[in-house]
Amino acid sequence: MSELENAFLRFAAYGNTATHRNTMSGKNFYKMLKECGVMDGKVVTNTDVLIAFNEVK
Repeated sequence: MSELENAFLRFAAYGNTATHRNTMSGKNFYKMLKECGVMDGKVVTNTDVLIAFNEVK
Protein backbone atom coordinates (compact mmCIF):
# COMPACT_ATOMS: atom_id res chain seq x y z
CA MET A 1 0.00 0.00 0.00
CA SER A 2 1.40 3.41 -0.95
CA GLU A 3 2.11 6.22 1.48
CA LEU A 4 -0.60 8.33 -0.17
CA GLU A 5 -3.17 5.57 0.21
CA ASN A 6 -2.22 5.11 3.87
CA ALA A 7 -2.64 8.85 4.51
CA PHE A 8 -6.06 8.83 2.82
CA LEU A 9 -7.23 5.88 4.91
CA ARG A 10 -6.06 7.49 8.15
CA PHE A 11 -7.92 10.72 7.38
CA ALA A 12 -11.01 8.83 6.17
CA ALA A 13 -11.30 6.98 9.49
CA TYR A 14 -10.33 9.94 11.70
CA GLY A 15 -12.91 10.61 14.41
CA ASN A 16 -15.44 8.05 13.19
CA THR A 17 -14.73 4.38 13.70
CA ALA A 18 -18.14 3.40 12.28
CA THR A 19 -17.31 4.78 8.82
CA HIS A 20 -15.93 2.52 6.14
CA ARG A 21 -12.27 3.25 5.77
CA ASN A 22 -12.54 3.79 2.02
CA THR A 23 -14.91 6.77 2.23
CA MET A 24 -14.20 10.26 3.52
CA SER A 25 -16.53 12.89 4.96
CA GLY A 26 -16.37 16.54 3.97
CA LYS A 27 -15.05 17.39 7.43
CA ASN A 28 -12.18 14.93 7.09
CA PHE A 29 -11.43 16.10 3.52
CA TYR A 30 -11.19 19.67 4.83
CA LYS A 31 -8.90 18.53 7.67
CA MET A 32 -6.65 16.60 5.29
CA LEU A 33 -6.21 19.53 2.89
CA LYS A 34 -5.60 21.96 5.74
CA GLU A 35 -2.98 19.75 7.43
CA CYS A 36 -1.26 19.03 4.11
CA GLY A 37 -0.91 22.76 3.43
CA VAL A 38 -3.14 22.76 0.35
CA MET A 39 -5.67 25.12 1.90
CA ASP A 40 -4.08 28.44 2.76
CA GLY A 41 -7.18 30.61 3.26
CA LYS A 42 -6.19 32.98 0.47
CA VAL A 43 -5.91 31.08 -2.81
CA VAL A 44 -7.71 27.94 -1.62
CA THR A 45 -10.42 28.72 0.92
CA ASN A 46 -12.84 26.72 3.03
CA THR A 47 -15.57 27.42 0.49
CA ASP A 48 -13.40 26.13 -2.37
CA VAL A 49 -12.73 22.92 -0.46
CA LEU A 50 -16.42 22.34 0.32
CA ILE A 51 -17.47 23.02 -3.28
CA ALA A 52 -14.81 20.65 -4.64
CA PHE A 53 -15.81 17.92 -2.18
CA ASN A 54 -19.50 18.22 -3.06
CA GLU A 55 -18.73 18.12 -6.79
CA VAL A 56 -16.89 14.80 -6.60
CA LYS A 57 -18.90 13.18 -3.82
